[in-house]
Formats: sequence, structure tokens, C-alpha cells
Amino acid sequence: MKNMFSNKMISKMLTVTVIMAVYVLLILFINPGILSFHRDPILFEEDIRIFVYTFPLLAVIIAGYICFCERRVFLEVMRSVPKRYFITLGITVIIFLLVCCWGGLTLKFFNPTDAEWAELHYARDLVTGDKRAFLYLIDRVMGILIYAIGFKVFGFTPFVGTITSLVVGALSIVAVFFLAQVLFRNPRISLASGMVYAANPHVLIFSSVRMGYTIIVGLFMLLFIIAAVLAFRRHSFPLHIVALACFAVMNQTKPEYFVLIGVYAFCYLLFGEFRHLSWRRTAVLCLVLFLFSIPFLLTNYHFRQTTMDGWCSFPSQPFHDGRFYSYFSPVLAPMDVALRFLLNNRFSLNYFFNDIPSFISFWGSLKMVIISVVAMVGFLLSFKKHFRDNLFLFLSFVIMSFIYLADCIYYEDRLAVPTYNIAVLYVGFAIGFLADSLTRFIGKGEISRYISVIIISLAVSLVSLGVAFKSYRSYLGERLLPHSLLDLSSTYSVDIYGDLRSISDKYGFAPAQSYLILPGHAELHSAQFLGYEAIALSDMFDSSFFTDRDLFLGNFQLPHGAFKNNYFIESPQCSPPDQELGVMCEFVKINYKERMIGQWGVYTIYQLK
Repeated sequence: MKNMFSNKMISKMLTVTVIMAVYVLLILFINPGILSFHRDPILFEEDIRIFVYTFPLLAVIIAGYICFCERRVFLEVMRSVPKRYFITLGITVIIFLLVCCWGGLTLKFFNPTDAEWAELHYARDLVTGDKRAFLYLIDRVMGILIYAIGFKVFGFTPFVGTITSLVVGALSIVAVFFLAQVLFRNPRISLASGMVYAANPHVLIFSSVRMGYTIIVGLFMLLFIIAAVLAFRRHSFPLHIVALACFAVMNQTKPEYFVLIGVYAFCYLLFGEFRHLSWRRTAVLCLVLFLFSIPFLLTNYHFRQTTMDGWCSFPSQPFHDGRFYSYFSPVLAPMDVALRFLLNNRFSLNYFFNDIPSFISFWGSLKMVIISVVAMVGFLLSFKKHFRDNLFLFLSFVIMSFIYLADCIYYEDRLAVPTYNIAVLYVGFAIGFLADSLTRFIGKGEISRYISVIIISLAVSLVSLGVAFKSYRSYLGERLLPHSLLDLSSTYSVDIYGDLRSISDKYGFAPAQSYLILPGHAELHSAQFLGYEAIALSDMFDSSFFTDRDLFLGNFQLPHGAFKNNYFIESPQCSPPDQELGVMCEFVKINYKERMIGQWGVYTIYQLK
């Protein structure tokens, strides 16, 4: 007995050693400096913070190891799925990848938002030796880590971001199929969910030309839900660890997703999970949760400090159309105090009620209304039979929608798309239900049901794409193909990085001698990725611009690069001239322009005094 106990202890010690060794090797692969610590107390504290921000890597390694050990659980879920469903799923993934490559991944079309450009920029800095890059963008460290690994493997190309999103989009189709199988144990429902998910225009967009956290956090949320549902069903302590590890990675991709721990904890108590796990194991889960939450706690503390003045960029609910809009209700004020205490100053119930039309506009739009109606039907049909699982998913959908509606920014498609991963499961259920009903008339065999599911799924997908065809065609315009189904938020350039690189080559700009002033964040981080020292006019704003514009402009001093040539690159973001950025662009040209150097495409380049 003693030897057996010793062997178990040795096995556990070896496991921990291997996990920590892989963790350390991965850090050394990214940047060996992360593991160096200064003796100075202030620098040492900073070194510890930087090291803590690598915890999501440890979470990934732990989750991967446990999933390997518990692989029988996952294989059991898929054991009853006939081969033809796997073949159809594979064909769906291949078609999805081909459409994405046709639509965006031609290495000519690349349109990340400013946030994703920041992740790429700081990931490059991290790989090139600046471990403090974590401190510049600490609210999305998982993105920095993913892209840093990509740069180490593929070199310093921004298309690492696009390739990452493409791979994640393909994996998300498989994850949707697997989650539907976990929930409903019906391959027809699983296949329908995967097919409809793959054909959604928003998924195609964010998996190709608009890379970034939208599709990545959606995958991590799917993995979190899969692990949590299986853990609650099987009362499995290891799977609860996996769920918490996925949760850690998810909230360090987008910190707002930390609120899902409330749903997890609520269901843990409601489902009586504590009765099936000993108090020691529950205590261990709490400890694991705390350790994995340290990066978020540091992030949220920093975010609280930076949102004390109520500034929320623009356009946003309080700052848009060149004006400041105040939202105050004496009824909601006490609840706002509690909400901001739990979160930060960006959130208000006034924003929530004001932004409900945006929520309705997205889910009720022509592009989404069919999906929304079918999803509601599927939810109602499945709710009673799958009550516990549906409650967990429903609460997850509601809490994430609430968070983004209560935020000071507007509810946008990039924020809504991850919750589509939940809605599409019920679209699959409704399609499966309809297919089973139809087979009563065309035959009761499994093949009939299989064919019916494919036909109905294709019909729903094609109708959804067809309705959206006209609006999506205009986004890429004639620069890609005249009948593209894909979308870009930018109507003037789908490759800011390539445009700035071409301008740099044409006019002989050199990073060592040039300082660039640019309108927006995407252009700023594109220039920084190219090695330039640069600033964005959009960073020059504060609330005083919206309350007293003349006073703000009267006191404004444009930063410049000492001992460098200063250039202002005007882009269509400066239009219209009476809007926020347009006003700033005109101000720079009037007060700082020395001469116009030339034009390249939609850009005008000025040398400044």
C-alpha cells in the first residue's frame, strides 16, 4: 500500500514537472527575458506582473493534458456519430476555408481593427525582446501570446493574424458540431448547427478579412461551455479544471467574458454540484479559479484607473456627432453605483436601455432575422427536455448581451458574433426537428433524415446569404471580385498596412528619420508595426473636445518627433470634415502644414513644420 501511494505521488510529481517544463520552454521560445527578474523592488514587482500575464499559457497546457487523460469522455460523445456525418462536416470545413481564401486571404486584403493591430504590434515587440509589451495592452494578453508564437514560427508578417483567424474559424465549426452533439446527442442536429454556422456571413468575415478577437474568443467560449456542460453532467473534477482553464484563456482574450464565471458559479450551486464533489475538491476549484483570475484582476484594476474620468473613446454612447450626451436617471443611479463597483466606470444601466435598439437591429436585421426566429423555435422545442444545459447556455447568452449593451460603446456585430455560437445550436435543433417531421412523409430511414437535414440546412444558409448578398457585395467592391459576399468595415482601404508600406517606399520614408501623424488607431499600429514612431489624432481627444471644442483646440499642441521629419498622412477617416477626426485633420493642416508632398491612392501626404 505504501509503495502504491509512493508510485502515485511520483507519477503526480512527474506530471507537474512535465507541465511546468513545457510552460517554461514555451516562455523561453517567446521571450527568455520574461523569466529574468530585477533586484530593484519596483522593477521586480513589474517583472512579477509580466510573468503573471503568461498564466493563460499554463492554463492551455493544463487543459490540454487533462483532455488527453479524459479523452474517453470526448470519444464517447462522438462514438454514435455515423461516418457520413464526419465526411459532410469535413466537406463543410473545406468549403468554408476556400470561401474565406477567395474572399479575403489573398494576402491583398487585410483589415483588422485598431485593437487587433495593437495586439500584432505588441506581439512583435514582445518577440523582439521588449517584455514590457504586456504592460501596454494588458487587457488582451492571450492575443499577444498567440501572435507572438505565430511570429516566431512564420516571421514578422501581419498576416499571421489573418491565418490565425482562418484556422480558428475552421476549428469553431468543429467545436459547434461537438457542442451540439454533447447537448443533444443527435448527429443530425450537430451537422445542421455546424453547416449553418459555417455559412453565416459574419463568421466568414471575421475568419478572413477581419481578423481578431471576435472569432478567437468565440472559440474559447465554445470550449468553456463544452467543458462546463460535460463537467456538470458527469460531476467530473478534472473537467471542471478544464472549464476553469478555458475560462482563464477566454477572459484574457476579452476581459468582459469574466462575467461568465457568475453563470458557472450559479449553476454549480443550483445543480447541486457541491454534493457530488468533496469540499476539498471544491476548495481546490476555488484556488484554481483564483490563480487563473490573477491576470484579470490586475487587468481590471488597471482598467478602473484609466476609466475614472468617464472617457469612452468615440463614437460611443456618450461621445458622438461632436457632442457629449449625458445619460442619467435617478431611478437607475443606485443600481449604476453597484454595477460600476462590480465592473468599472464604462458601464451603466442607462447605456443598457439606450442601446436595446442596437440589439434589436442586429438580431432583427435581414441578415440575421431568419436565424433569430429559427433559433427561438429550437430553444422552445428543446428547453424542457434539456433544461439544465439550456439554462446554462441561455444565461451565458443573456449575461454577455447585457454586458455589451450596458457598456458605453455601441452594441456592434463584432461584439454579438460570439453569442451567435450559442444561438446556432438551437437553429440546428429546429432543423433536426423539422427533418424528423418531414421523414414521416418521405420515408423513415436514417438516410432520409440525413439528406433532409442537409437540404434544410443549405436552404436556411442560402436564404440567409442571399438576403445579405446586396449589402455584403459593396464592402469589398471591385477590388476583389464583383460578386463578393464578404464584408469590410472600411469602405476606402482593405489593406492599411500594405498602403502605408507602399507610401513609405514611394516617398523614401525611413523609420529612423520619420515621425508619422495619422488619423486613426488602425493606421497608427500599422505604422508602428512597420517600425515607425507615430501617433494617432484619435488619441488626442478627451471629453473637453465634446464640451468646449474651441477651448480644446485653443490649448491643443500637436506632439512631434524631435530631430525627425514629421509627416501627416491624411486618409478618408478625415471625412466628413465637420466630424471629430475631420475637425482635427483640418486643424493640423491649417496650423502645422509646411507643404504637400503628394498623393497615393486615397491618401494625401503632408510635411509638417
